[in-house]
Amino acid sequence: MNRLPGLLLLIACAAGVATAHAALQALEQVHELGLRAVSLPSSATGRIVLRRCAGCRPETLAIDAGTRFQVRPAPAALTLADFRAAFSRASRRRAPYVYIYYEPRGRVARRVVLDPGP
Repeated sequence: MNRLPGLLLLIACAAGVATAHAALQALEQVHELGLRAVSLPSSATGRIVLRRCAGCRPETLAIDAGTRFQVRPAPAALTLADFRAAFSRASRRRAPYVYIYYEPRGRVARRVVLDPGP
């Protein structure tokens, strides 16, 4: 039985997939962090400071007027002041996390979502 046509088809498909992956770009990335690893800005034009691990160097992400602050499970956006208050309350809970969605190129936070935990 001649397997050459099937093999050529498989190679062509693999080459097409490799080419398609090369064109993809990350539009958004996310950090999932415990609250102790995050320092929130005091003003709406500040920067979030975060550490991805205990020994990691601090990183900063800018926030701007387009940055949304949310507390799960509610989808509504909060002001930074209200989010800071919820963040403070959540720090006394058992397993809170914060998810920071950002643009990798400009290093601008687009959404900051607090999961207060159980």
